[in-house]
Amino acid sequence: MLQSEAIVSLNAFSDKRIALLDMPGIVSGALDEARDFMAVEIRQDWSYSPSDTWMVNVGLRARHQDAEYRHSLVKTVQAPFDQILDNAPFVSRSFELSPEGAQYAAYSELRWQPLKKLIVDLGLRWDQQTYTTSSDDRQYSPRASILWRGNDRTEFRVGFGQFYQAQEINELQVSDGVDTFFPAQRATHVVANVKHGFRSGIDLDVSLYRKAFRSLRPRFENVFNALTLVPELQFDRVMINAPEAESRGIELMASYGAGDDDLFWWFGYSWSEVIDTMASGKMKRSWDQTHTGKLGVSWRWGAWSFSAAGEVHTGWPKSLISSELNALRYSVFHTLDARASRDFDVKRGTLTAFLEVTNLYSRQNPCCTEYSIQPGPGGADELVATEKYWLPIVPSLGVVWRF
Repeated sequence: MLQSEAIVSLNAFSDKRIALLDMPGIVSGALDEARDFMAVEIRQDWSYSPSDTWMVNVGLRARHQDAEYRHSLVKTVQAPFDQILDNAPFVSRSFELSPEGAQYAAYSELRWQPLKKLIVDLGLRWDQQTYTTSSDDRQYSPRASILWRGNDRTEFRVGFGQFYQAQEINELQVSDGVDTFFPAQRATHVVANVKHGFRSGIDLDVSLYRKAFRSLRPRFENVFNALTLVPELQFDRVMINAPEAESRGIELMASYGAGDDDLFWWFGYSWSEVIDTMASGKMKRSWDQTHTGKLGVSWRWGAWSFSAAGEVHTGWPKSLISSELNALRYSVFHTLDARASRDFDVKRGTLTAFLEVTNLYSRQNPCCTEYSIQPGPGGADELVATEKYWLPIVPSLGVVWRF
């Protein structure tokens, strides 16, 4: 059996930002930015199954795109903040760019079932971009996976793949003063997975993974306080130049039922780490969390539905002016969310009224550190660090009409 699908699409968007920041004694600035983007894409896919044991998928993609950038930034950092991180006392930027180029891709997949219990998947993908700094930005990505079904309730899977992520033409980091595109980033994934369904109805899923990242482009972060509307103007904005990184971990998930059953519960645990490798050494990424536990339950009772989900994990890395980047950690994060809803049949469709409560017991989970200048005991100004928190308890009430 042969199947074919062709898609022609047009995408366009416009984005404008106007910002003003004034933190007396620390930093002030203004940001005026505009972006326009347009892309036309043609995609063709074929799928061929000559028998029950063979399947071949082939696809082609061509995408032409152009963008318009207008950027402007004026930023003044006061002492002593102008002497830390990547700061300068005064920064002024203004440039306009009009990049244009194309993305091409060709990909294929071969699925073969040589035995009743064995399925083999092999794939290869080719990509090219014409607008980056590389004179020949082409990538070849092999992928392979093996699935073995030991019996009706157990299956084993092993997968390997090389993946590239190209910088889209609308992702130029102009807000941080970058006016050139970087070559595609590369990631090599190795995953092993075991799934088993017990006679009691409980399903167990265990995964082990390792992801090696290469040719990473620089990224920008706010190391003290990431919760800000204009991160580029803050004094704690830094460039993380880590050409290599590694992520690895193990995940365990146990569940009973499914999301549309009267009773469904699940529990998960994971151990993981994400480490950047820079010229100065290794560093935990800002979203690294060593231990994570999650649980949830949902229950249907007639027209009523109740659900709750909780999470606890190791605190995220923390930076202070007196420490190295991500050398410390915030305290343990934990929260519980709950929801209750009821369905009402109406003349046209169904009404669902619901009450949701986020952070049910109003846990103060630290998120960031805020610095300020305050008068000291002797009258002289002092630098004060204050720990800030994610949102407290947040209830929300709503109605959904389906017709």
